[in-house]
Amino acid sequence: MPAWIAGRTVAEIDPLNVIIGANMRRLRLARGMTLEEIGSALGKTYQQVQKYERGISGVSAADLARCAVALTCTINEFFEML
Repeated sequence: MPAWIAGRTVAEIDPLNVIIGANMRRLRLARGMTLEEIGSALGKTYQQVQKYERGISGVSAADLARCAVALTCTINEFFEML
């Protein structure tokens, strides 16, 4: 029986989205920002940002660029292995 996370099987979750999301969370927390603040910068709800951070949803290139500006980091930092 498959394991489920937020309505998706574990096999359906892209490992790259997990890496990007974990780095997004790490950078957000390091800067003392809330989910709401990042969501506002992206024009998204805090719930959507949570999905990005958990790797459940993929982040578009445009939103990744906006997130980098909001977090004052480079896009490359989202792809660092943990």
